Amino acid sequence: MYRATPRGWHQDLLRKPGGQYVFTVGEDNSCSDTGTDFCNGPLPSREDFQVLLIVCNGAGCVDYLNDDSVFGTTPNSNVDDDDDNVVVIVLAVICSVLVVGIILGVIFFVCRRRRQKHHRETGPVQPDTLEETEMIKTRRPIQIRTFRRTLLQLHGDSNLLFRAEFEDLQKLSARLPHGNKPVDELPCANVGGKLPRDNETMDVFKANYIQGYNSVREYIAAQDPMPSIVPDFWRMVWEQKCKVIVMLSDQMKGWKGKGGSYWPETLGESVEYGGVGVKMIHFSMFNKYIIRKFQISMGSDTRQLTHFTLQGWTDAKADLTIDDVVGFVQIVRQEATLTNFWPFVVHCSAGVGHTGTFIALDYLTQYVDKHSLDENIDVFSYVMKMRENCPGMVQTETQYIFIFDALMEGIQKKITEQQEKVYDYIEESEEDINETPPREEDPDYYLTII
Repeated sequence: MYRATPRGWHQDLLRKPGGQYVFTVGEDNSCSDTGTDFCNGPLPSREDFQVLLIVCNGAGCVDYLNDDSVFGTTPNSNVDDDDDNVVVIVLAVICSVLVVGIILGVIFFVCRRRRQKHHRETGPVQPDTLEETEMIKTRRPIQIRTFRRTLLQLHGDSNLLFRAEFEDLQKLSARLPHGNKPVDELPCANVGGKLPRDNETMDVFKANYIQGYNSVREYIAAQDPMPSIVPDFWRMVWEQKCKVIVMLSDQMKGWKGKGGSYWPETLGESVEYGGVGVKMIHFSMFNKYIIRKFQISMGSDTRQLTHFTLQGWTDAKADLTIDDVVGFVQIVRQEATLTNFWPFVVHCSAGVGHTGTFIALDYLTQYVDKHSLDENIDVFSYVMKMRENCPGMVQTETQYIFIFDALMEGIQKKITEQQEKVYDYIEESEEDINETPPREEDPDYYLTII
């Protein structure tokens, strides 16, 4: 047996101030292996021991033997086992942290997807605070020459930056007047001139001026003229002296009107809508679009206008390619430039989704054509400017992305044309050099003769 304390140790303890006694187990190297007395000699390695605790006071001593206190603590006893235990504990902690991280990541992803779906279904996002809105950048210029590089960044990580940018649009729009109202509750037209109506309970016709590249009232963004408001539609066209109408809703699949179109369907037939006579005088059907020409009149005054219809433009399926839409925008722009008269009407179903997308493309394409590649273009700011005139313009994230992708087509065309001009200039310069005859005063003249 081993005893860590000498006989009479508690007497010394009682005499010590503070009642503290310090001893060291295994410090006595003079113990005899055959001795019968207690000895505090070195403990053998790799052994388990029971610890007997003796507590003494003035009344006597009591010993406590705790069977659960068996342990191997001698030097070099279980070092390998301890190391293994540490490794197991560390691995367990790491695995726990990873599992918790994965669970939190899944929860964050699911919540984010649900919030995005809710945003798409319910419309504009309401910012938590005014300060949050004030921190959102309202200007996002991109150098035209580096537009492709920025576009690739926006498309990265499954359009993550596009999604964030469109959410910023929604938050800023929510602070605009009527910014949180659904599309079908948007305010009435800001187009000048009240149209008289016999029945005030009739459907309200919504139309808004939108600033363009050539005029602050270059476009009128309008909703589909449903049957009850067709007379108001044609009265607006007449009063605003419109020479071009662009229809972006599919008459066969998405048009809300009943009992036919809002124009006479037979060539040469004249129909009066709210005092405005309308007669179709030309019809041309192309692969992706239709062109009609109308003669409209009020009294003895007669005018002509061109009506463009783009069919099959939806967000859900690819009935039209980017090239189809870009080509259509260019054809309409050519006609609008020939008439040189603003505004012209653009309408879809609600007058905000594809209408806003078309207007943005028309404006931004003109901007690219008339500015150098080293200047900046700002899609974000123009969409916000449209929304200030008409809430909800460019209604979905898909439409917002489409503007960038379609605009890239025009920018690439401009870059290619400029490169071709440079190549043509270099070729012409080389031809001029080769065709120029040497002169006698040229130091290389005689070398040329030889």
